[in-house]
Amino acid sequence: MKERKFQVAIIVTIIWFIFMTYLSHQDGEGTARASSRLMRLFWFLNDEQIQLVSAWTRKGAHVICFLVLTILVLAVLRLVKLHAWIGVSAVCVWCFFDEWTKRSIPGRHYSTFDVMLNIAGVVLGWLISHHRAGSAGTGSANCHGADHLTPDV
Repeated sequence: MKERKFQVAIIVTIIWFIFMTYLSHQDGEGTARASSRLMRLFWFLNDEQIQLVSAWTRKGAHVICFLVLTILVLAVLRLVKLHAWIGVSAVCVWCFFDEWTKRSIPGRHYSTFDVMLNIAGVVLGWLISHHRAGSAGTGSANCHGADHLTPDV
């Protein structure tokens, strides 16, 4: 049963990683088209309001994508009894490289602010995972075990 949980968790994590990387690495026109389609849902707003919602949505996507990735990575690590810091460190490294690789994509650029938003998502994902594991009573209070640092799946 535990092996099956691990297999599902790793597959979901890989699919999420591929999905968020695909979204992140579209060219400038592709991201503009996607944003424009999404903003049609807000037909009742004026142009200035739509621009504001669009900007918040695009920046919020950084936080949400990395929050979900962190929760998924920590869930996988919990299943194999590895420390959360391994996953948090790896995802933080990807926060930087995700932005760095955009330099070679037409219409995209590297943004230190976006790296910080990505890291904010990692921190929130870790806090949610840590809180969930702690409130479930699955871990001890010491920092040596991985159980209290990652969520149950």
